[in-house]
This record gives sequence, structure tokens and C-alpha cells, in this order.
Amino acid sequence: MANRYRILVLEDDQALAEAIAASMEVGGHDARAEVVTSKTKLEEVVARAREWKPDAILLDHHMPVDGTAFLAGFLADPVVRDTPILLFTGASDVPVEVKRLVSMTVRKPFQMAGLVSMVENAVGMHQRAAAPPS
Repeated sequence: MANRYRILVLEDDQALAEAIAASMEVGGHDARAEVVTSKTKLEEVVARAREWKPDAILLDHHMPVDGTAFLAGFLADPVVRDTPILLFTGASDVPVEVKRLVSMTVRKPFQMAGLVSMVENAVGMHQRAAAPPS
């Protein structure tokens, strides 16, 4: 693997958050899992993301705190807004306007090995798009 990425995982299921982070680490990346509860404050999560500067954010869409609110918070932050966001969902009816705001939607259940590849592809595409023309 050529690059080691920083991956922030936001999920309300602690076991799943830890499994995703572990898979990212096995894939050669640094990962942080944050378990989102009804008491999680959006501003604090955005501030931690701003400080850590992840290369990708993996965000659950349906949590005790609406994933769409987190998405809006990340997009409003000047440091974090250009970070690729992969949105997890078990629903088949994610609104088109939400899909347009994320790099990729990932349907639950998913294969962990496939998820690592999806993250690497999303970050790679983002980095190529942001690179100055040669």
C-alpha cells in the first residue's frame, strides 16, 4: 500500500465502530472510532475532526443524533469540509440531495475488506481531483 490514511469512524454501534476501525488499521491506516450517542455534541466531534485532520470520515446515517446533521456540520467547517465522507446506511431511500453531498454511500451490511478498498479509492480520487494539473 502506498499511502497510510487517517480515517475517522462515527457510528452508534460500538462493536461495529471498533470493527471498522480495526479493519482500517489491518489495512495499514490510522483509524479513530467515535461512538455517537444521544448526548454526543456535533460541535465537539467537528472540533476533534478539525484537530486530527482525517483523510476520510465514515459516517453512519441513522444514529441517535441524525447523521445528516453531522454531515452539515462537517460541510460547514472550513478545515473539514473537503474531507471525503462515506455515508453508511441500511436504508435504500437515502435522499438524492444527501447522496450528492458525500463521496460515497455504503449499504449495510458490507464486507470489511471491501470497505477498506472503498475508502482507499475515495481518498485517492479526492487527492487526484485536488492535485494541481501537471
